[in-house]
Amino acid sequence: MKNNSFLHWLQRASLRLGMLLIAGHAYAGPVDLADRPLSTMADGTLVRSNLMFVLDDSGSMGYSYLPDDAPQSNVCYGSADRNYIFFDPTRTYAPPLKADGTAMLDASFTAAKTDGYSASSSVVDLTNNNPATPSVVGATIGTPSTSVTTVTCGKKNDGACSPPASTSTETYDAGTNTTTTTDTSVIRVNASPKSCGSTANSCALQTTVKTTKTEGAFSPFLWATRKTGASSTSCTASDFNIVKAANATAAQKQNYANWYAYYRTRMLAMRAGAGRAFASIDASRFRVGFSKISQHANGGADSTGFLNVRDFDVGTQKADFFTRLYSTSGTGYTPLRPALARAGRYFAKKLTGQSDPMQYACQRNYTILSTDGYWNEDEKTPKRLDGTTEIGNTDAGTGVERPMRDAFNSGAGVGNTLADVAQYYYVTDLRTSALSNCTGSVAGQDVCENMVPTDAKDTSNAQHMTTFTMGLGLSGRLTYDKDYEAQRSGDFFEIKQGTKVWPDPISNSDEERIDDLWHAAVNGRGTYYSANNASEMAASLVDALTRIEATTGSSSAAATSSLTPTAGDDWLFIPLYTTKTWDGTVHAHKIDTATGAVLNPTKPIWSAAERIKNQSSRTILFNNGGTLVAFDKDNLTSASKLSHFEGLCTTGAEKLTQCASLSADAKAKATAENLISFLRGSSTYEASATAEADQVFRTRKSPLGDIVNGAPVYVKKSPLAFSDHDYSAHVAKTASRQGVLYVAANDGMLHAIKVAADVTDATGGTELWAYVPSMVMENMYLLADRNYETRHRFFVDGAPAVSDIFDGTEWRTILVGGLGKGGRGYYALDITDPGAPKALWEFTDTDLGYTYGNPVITKNKAGRWVVMFTSGYNNASGRGYLYVVDAVTGALVDAASKIATGAGSSSNPSNLGKINVWVEDEKLAVASRVYGGDMLGNVWRFDFDDNLGPAGKEKMLLATTASTQPITTKPVLTEIIDGSYKYVVVSVGTGRYLGTSDVGDSSLQSIYTFKDDLTTTGLGALRSNAGMVKQTFNSTRTGLESGATVNWATKKGWYVDLDLTSGERVNIDFDQQLNQLIVATNIPSPTVCSPGGSSWLYFLDVGSGKPLVTYSSPKVLVGITPMVTSSGKLVVLGLKDGGDPPTPYSGSDAASTGPGTLRRTSWRELMN
Repeated sequence: MKNNSFLHWLQRASLRLGMLLIAGHAYAGPVDLADRPLSTMADGTLVRSNLMFVLDDSGSMGYSYLPDDAPQSNVCYGSADRNYIFFDPTRTYAPPLKADGTAMLDASFTAAKTDGYSASSSVVDLTNNNPATPSVVGATIGTPSTSVTTVTCGKKNDGACSPPASTSTETYDAGTNTTTTTDTSVIRVNASPKSCGSTANSCALQTTVKTTKTEGAFSPFLWATRKTGASSTSCTASDFNIVKAANATAAQKQNYANWYAYYRTRMLAMRAGAGRAFASIDASRFRVGFSKISQHANGGADSTGFLNVRDFDVGTQKADFFTRLYSTSGTGYTPLRPALARAGRYFAKKLTGQSDPMQYACQRNYTILSTDGYWNEDEKTPKRLDGTTEIGNTDAGTGVERPMRDAFNSGAGVGNTLADVAQYYYVTDLRTSALSNCTGSVAGQDVCENMVPTDAKDTSNAQHMTTFTMGLGLSGRLTYDKDYEAQRSGDFFEIKQGTKVWPDPISNSDEERIDDLWHAAVNGRGTYYSANNASEMAASLVDALTRIEATTGSSSAAATSSLTPTAGDDWLFIPLYTTKTWDGTVHAHKIDTATGAVLNPTKPIWSAAERIKNQSSRTILFNNGGTLVAFDKDNLTSASKLSHFEGLCTTGAEKLTQCASLSADAKAKATAENLISFLRGSSTYEASATAEADQVFRTRKSPLGDIVNGAPVYVKKSPLAFSDHDYSAHVAKTASRQGVLYVAANDGMLHAIKVAADVTDATGGTELWAYVPSMVMENMYLLADRNYETRHRFFVDGAPAVSDIFDGTEWRTILVGGLGKGGRGYYALDITDPGAPKALWEFTDTDLGYTYGNPVITKNKAGRWVVMFTSGYNNASGRGYLYVVDAVTGALVDAASKIATGAGSSSNPSNLGKINVWVEDEKLAVASRVYGGDMLGNVWRFDFDDNLGPAGKEKMLLATTASTQPITTKPVLTEIIDGSYKYVVVSVGTGRYLGTSDVGDSSLQSIYTFKDDLTTTGLGALRSNAGMVKQTFNSTRTGLESGATVNWATKKGWYVDLDLTSGERVNIDFDQQLNQLIVATNIPSPTVCSPGGSSWLYFLDVGSGKPLVTYSSPKVLVGITPMVTSSGKLVVLGLKDGGDPPTPYSGSDAASTGPGTLRRTSWRELMN
C-alpha cells in the first residue's frame, strides 16, 4: 500500500486542522461559519462558576488613609501620591453603581453624606467644612501678629476660613519677608507643619508661604503633589507642592463631593470598586455569595454578614449581595485564616444551616478574599473539613511543586498559614462518598465525579476551591509585580527557581503576613492583586472575574518537531486560546520518544504569550508592493492603508463601542497612531492605564491573540529527499538553521517563534517577527474594542503550509497560508532565512471565498513549482474553483489554471474546500492530479496538468456521497498493490462542524474508501454503486458485524456508516500510516458537563474498513498528530477541546488484511 499524499514535512508537521466551527444541516444557502470556537458556543445548560466574595470588615477598613504609614497626623496624609485614597483631582470620582447597573446620585456639595451608601447617613456642608485643609502637608492657617494690620481669620477644626471684612491693606509676617496686599480677603497657608503661639510675633519662621485671594465664602480646595525628582517615600514638606484650585468650578466641587461621600475611607473605596466590578459582570454566568471575615465562626444561614451562593441573575440575589456589600462597616480583628477555611468548608457543604452551592460535578468553586492588612485573628487557628482539626502544614516538602512549596526552615516550612489554608482546600477533594455530600442542589446530579475543567495552572479535576486574594495598599518583604507570573527575574521568579523562599508568617506578624496573602493565591491556583485605590480595586476584581469566567481550550492539532522523534528533536507544541479575553499562547513540551507521552504535561518549558509579553521590542511587518516593511503609521500611510485604522471615534460613525463612554481627553487619544501602537503590543492606552485619559482600548493579558484553527508549523532542517537541482546542498545548508515555530493567530498576524535547542535558554518562545496580511487590516480595529468579548472574530486562522522550492536559481523555503473565516485571500513568504523573511505575494480573487482550504505546494510536469488552493467557502458565485499559481510570483500559471467545477450557485454554494495531490515519485515531487471534496457531497478529480484524457485541463466528478453528506476534510490518497495491479484509492469522510446550526445535525455521515480507475467516467453515487461493499461496525465499534473482505480486483471499495442517532461525523482530517487509516469522529452532543460533546478515534484497515483499535473520549477531538516512536510503534496524539495536554493513542501492531500484498511507501521513508 502506498500513501501518496504529498504533504511536505512541515505542512505535515502542522498536522491535522481540527475545525471547531459549524454550518447548517439544511445544506442550502451560504454556510453557517462561526466567529469563535464552537465548544464555547454549545447549546445546553450553562454550568455557572460558584464564587464566594469574602470582604474584610476589620476596624482598619474605616481608616481614611492607605497604606498604614500614611496616617492623618503625617504630612503625607494630604497627598494622593502617598495616601492612595486621598482626593486626587486627576481622577474622576463617579457615583458607584447599584445592583441594576445604574449609577447612584451625585453627592451634594452642601449636604454630602459621610456614608454615601446609607440613606440615613449624617451630612456635611462642604462649603464651610472641608476636612482636607489642615492636613495638607501639615499646612496651618495662623493668626497675624499684632505688629501688622490685623485681619480676623480664625482657624476652624476643619481648616476653613471665614473671610475677613474688607480692608484697604493687610500685612502678614512671612518670616524673612513682609508681604503687603490690598486684597479683600487673605489666607496664609504654610507648607511646613509650624505652629503659632498665642503672643504677638510668636510665629516660628515659615517656609513656602502662599498668599491667596478669596471672594465671599470660601472652602480651600488644597492638595499636595510630590515634586518632580523628590523622594517617593519621604514625607517632608519640601518634597511637595501645594496646589490650590482658586474659585473652584462646579465640576471640581462635584468631584470632591463624590469622593467625600463614596471613596473617602478604605471601606467606602472597597464598596465602590467591588460594586463597579460585580455590577458589570454577566450575571447569567455566575453564582455569587457574600461573607464578611468576621463571620468565620458562624454557620451558613443567610444573615446580614453572609449570603449563600445562588444564581446571580435570579430573584433578589444580586440586590441582596449589593445590600450586604454597601452596608458593611469595619470593626475588630482581621481573621483571614478561619474566614478562608470557612469558605472551603462551605463548598464542601459542611456549615450548619447552609444551602448547597454545588449543582454539577464539573462546577468550579472560587473564593475572592479581600483585605487591607495582615491576619491577626487573636490566635484563632484555621480548621479542616471536619471543623476541629487544624489545617497544619500542607505546602512543605519535595512533593509540593514550586512556587507553591513552603521551603522556609530548611524546607520544613511552617504550618497553619493562610497559604496552608488555600493549599488544603485546593488539593482536598471536597466532594466524596466518604464525606456523604455527593448529592448536590439539582435533582439527579451526582457532584462527586471528578470532572472539573482544568487548565495549565488549575490542574485538579476534583471538586476543590480556587483562591484569589487582593490586598489594599500592602507591601510585604517580597517585591510585588502585577505580572509576577510572567516574570523572568524578581522575587517570585526566584521562588519558582528555588533560589528564594516564602517568608515565615507565623514567627513574624507584619510584612511576612502580607506575603502570606500572596502565597495563598499561588497555592489556591488563583491570582494575587495589590490595589491602591478604588479604580485599581475595581480593575483587580474585574480581572479576577474575567479569569474565572474565561476558559482555556484548543481547537487545532499540536505540532511536533519531527514525526519520528529522537533525542534533541522531540518537541511538542500545543496551541491554546482563552475565551472572554481572547488571548492565546503556545506551550512547548518534550515527548517521550519511546511512548509518545508528553513529559511534564502540566509544566510547559515555555509559554509563547509570556515570552512575547516581556519582549522590549517587536518586529512586525507587512507586504508593501513586494517588500516587507515595518507595520507602522508611516509605512501604512505610504501603502494607502492607514484609513483602516482611522476614524475610531468619529461622531456618528464610531468604530469602537466604548467611544460614547470615553472622556474627551481619552477620545482624543483614539488615534490611528495609538491604535497601531496597541496592535504592536503597547499597553500604554489600554483600559488598565493609571490615568483616565489614557484608558482608551481594551486590556489584554498578552499581545498574542487566540490560536484556534491556525495549527502551528515547526521549521528547521529541510528533511525531504528531492532528487533534483542539487537539493542535498540546500539540506546541508539548513542543518544549522534556527528552529522556528510559525503560528497563525487571531490578533491579525502570523508569528515566528524561536525554538531554542537548549530548554533553559530564556530566548526560547520569543518572537523573531510577525507578519500582517493586508486582507485582514480593515477589521483589526475590532481588537481594540472593550467589548471584544462579544465582537470576537477570526483574522489569521488558517494553518500554514511550508515546503522547499526551486526558483530556477536557488532553493528556497516558502510558507503559504490562508485565513479561514478571517478573510478571502492567501499570502506567501520566503522563510529560507528565519531571521530575515521576504515577501513573495498575496492573492485575492472575486471568486475566492473564505479561505478554509489547505494550500498545497508542489511541482508540475514542466518542473515549475506551484501552489494550489480552492475557492473556499461562501464565495460570491457559490461555484467551486481550483487555483494553480506560480509559487514565487503568485500569478496564475496560465489562463486555464483556474478550473471551475461547475457545481454550486449563490443560493446553494458548493463550498469546495480541502484538497490532496497525487505524486507518483516523491523524490521528483511532481503532482499528477488533484482530489478534493465539497459540501454538496461531491468528490472531484482535477487534471490540472493535462495528464489524462480528454485533452486539456479539466475536472471530473469522480463520485458523490449524498446531498446531506458534506465533505469538509482532506481526502487521503493510497495506492493498493495486488500482484501486478496497482489501484489508486481515495478515502473521504463526511460531516460538518463549522457553525452553531451544525451542533444538532443528526444526518447520517459515513467513511468512504474507493478506487479511481483514471477513466473519464466516475463512480456516480457511491451508496448505490454495486461495487461498493457496505461494512457495519459491531456494537462496541471494535470490529465488523459481517467481517466482509474487499476484493479490489472486482470491487470498487467499501464504506461504513457512522452512528446516526448521535450525530457522529468526520470534521478532522484523516491520516494514514502503517496501513492504518486514522479517523477521528466527533459527536457534538452538548451536555451539562461536556459542552463540546464526545469523540471516537478509529484505526481502520485501509483495505477493508475493519477497526483494528478503537478509542472513545468524553471530549471533542480537535486535532490528531501521528508519530512513530523510537520502537517503531504508531502513536497518535489526540488533542481535545478543553486545552488538556494531548493523549497518546497507540495504533495496531496487526498487519493489514486484504488480497495480495499491501505495500506502503511513505514520503517519510524518503527523509534523510
